[in-house]
Amino acid sequence: MIKHFTTTDLHSSGEPLRVITGGIPFIMGETMLEKQGYFNEHFDYVKKILLSEPRGHLGMKGCIITPPIFKESNFGVLFINHDEDNSICSHSIIAVTTYMLETGIVQLNENKQVIIDTPSGNVITNPVCKGSQVREVSLNHLSAYVYKHNIVIHSLGKELTIDLVLSDFFYVTINAADLGLNVNIDQLPELKKWSHIIKKEIEELKLIKEENQMIKGIIFSDSPHHCDSNLRYVTIFENGQIERSPYGAGAGPLLAQLHHKGKLGIGEHITLESIVGVRTICSISLDHNKKTKSIVPHICGRAFITGMHQFVVDPSDPLIEGFLLK
Repeated sequence: MIKHFTTTDLHSSGEPLRVITGGIPFIMGETMLEKQGYFNEHFDYVKKILLSEPRGHLGMKGCIITPPIFKESNFGVLFINHDEDNSICSHSIIAVTTYMLETGIVQLNENKQVIIDTPSGNVITNPVCKGSQVREVSLNHLSAYVYKHNIVIHSLGKELTIDLVLSDFFYVTINAADLGLNVNIDQLPELKKWSHIIKKEIEELKLIKEENQMIKGIIFSDSPHHCDSNLRYVTIFENGQIERSPYGAGAGPLLAQLHHKGKLGIGEHITLESIVGVRTICSISLDHNKKTKSIVPHICGRAFITGMHQFVVDPSDPLIEGFLLK
């Protein structure tokens, strides 16, 4: 064996997170951005080994805990993904907060909060605990606004109306019924096919004027299955990943679209439902720090530890760094 890693795995409403707890040397850097750069330069093989098959899969995400940068913070975290996108996501924040509290590594501060340093800035979470168990974690996620709305495209004989929303990246929102589809697991192959078609159509229109921006995902919305839910949705990312959680990266853009269309007011609550049937209650506020009419999503969710693992690497293994089947 030439490598040995320990991890703790969690899921947050079905969305997996692998917290790497051992096997990585000290990560250099005075800021979280510098630490992210150091990890990308020296430890890219870790991402391939632990997130790719056969140890992981396309939907697996990971994170590394670091010491905090600021004295008021509890810890720092670097998120890793199969591509070069290492931005934060609310379900990962909820999962890593749960891990740090339930294992006793950190405790709530005097304000009953956990503050996390990330390359994107500080994230303040508000966990609710019963004994040693974390019952829920709430936080404000990345702001979002509708960049362009009511864009009409024509694909495979269908006239489709979509909105383009900007959060950390660009997202396209569309009603699945316009395609004659539903947000169901058995229709994922068709939804994935349409996500590629729609992304290509939007890119050919050259509507995005910002530099270094891309369409990160296509958000398909649908009528809910549960009577207590308002909307069912799924986000399919450009690399083929499927979001299982109702409070992942697609939640903010979807809430921004609903607010833009007058279907969600400031301070109102809405229940979102994921493709696997998990529900969450969200609300929004205005982002007064932005010149655009951005909203700040207020997200609440729960995570569960699923296992603690030891992974090794055999030097004779022809698939040391793994592979991905998409």
